[in-house]
Amino acid sequence: MKVVYIANHGQNNADDEGAVTHALRELGHEVVQVMEGVASETGLRDHHGRGFDLLLFHKWNDPAVLRAWAGNCPRAFWYFDLVDWPADPTLTRRCAVRKQWMADVIPHVEFGFCTDGDWVTRDLTGKLIWLPQGADGRVVGRGKESGWGRTKLLFVGGVENCGTERRRFVSALRDRYGANFRHVERRCYREALKTAVAEADVVVCPWSPVTDRYWSNRVYQMAGFGGFVLHKSSDGLHRHYRANEVISYLDDKDLFDLIGGYAVDGRREVREHVSALGLERTKMEHLYRHRVERLLQEVARG
Repeated sequence: MKVVYIANHGQNNADDEGAVTHALRELGHEVVQVMEGVASETGLRDHHGRGFDLLLFHKWNDPAVLRAWAGNCPRAFWYFDLVDWPADPTLTRRCAVRKQWMADVIPHVEFGFCTDGDWVTRDLTGKLIWLPQGADGRVVGRGKESGWGRTKLLFVGGVENCGTERRRFVSALRDRYGANFRHVERRCYREALKTAVAEADVVVCPWSPVTDRYWSNRVYQMAGFGGFVLHKSSDGLHRHYRANEVISYLDDKDLFDLIGGYAVDGRREVREHVSALGLERTKMEHLYRHRVERLLQEVARG
């Protein structure tokens, strides 16, 4: 298959786009990369009509160019972010922007892949397909400690514009565990993140936003780096990881109880066993390669 892939390529962050490109090529497909910033300027003129089998993009938005590609090949987006979260009024403006993007783009594609499974259930077009993200096959595996010492609890993720529950989550852990809690908010990706996970006894994932059809890509990253992961319970996620691969908690009290039971030196062998199983499950079923394979199957079937 020949894919024209519009994205912010070569980013100095988690580089999910690079992981997708790697997965496509690993599966034997040809990928032509086009930067989002120039795709609209050129109208993809250099590539139009050149025998592509798929036009793939993420947050790029140019209905005029998409219309021009109608009939040339299937057009598909893969939207990584949570689209709507009505439970938190502080996110209303952010959600409105994302919902408007959907309204603008969906009429001009054949397929829309979304990590937000709840948004897919609200779809009336028949074009949307639930597709979570995955771990980056280029860097998956255990990292090495830096020598600066270990930490009991690790959370990696932002707080600003992430909702009131995210802020409450971080505050509760900081107040309760003090210096035993490490919060990394910025610029911790790939090898640096791998090292941070290697140095942590327990990796905690926030209790919100999580539903039975939505959770952050964080769980695949952390499990894919061999982390001992505590994640909010989700029926959908339970189909991805067994109970002894990623440990689920029900609420904040349950989370604190589990931390008290696992974040002690005497449970190290248990943590290592669980994290090894989680890492193996990630490599077997939850890499970007597996997600891209599913995406292409859906396109071929459609």
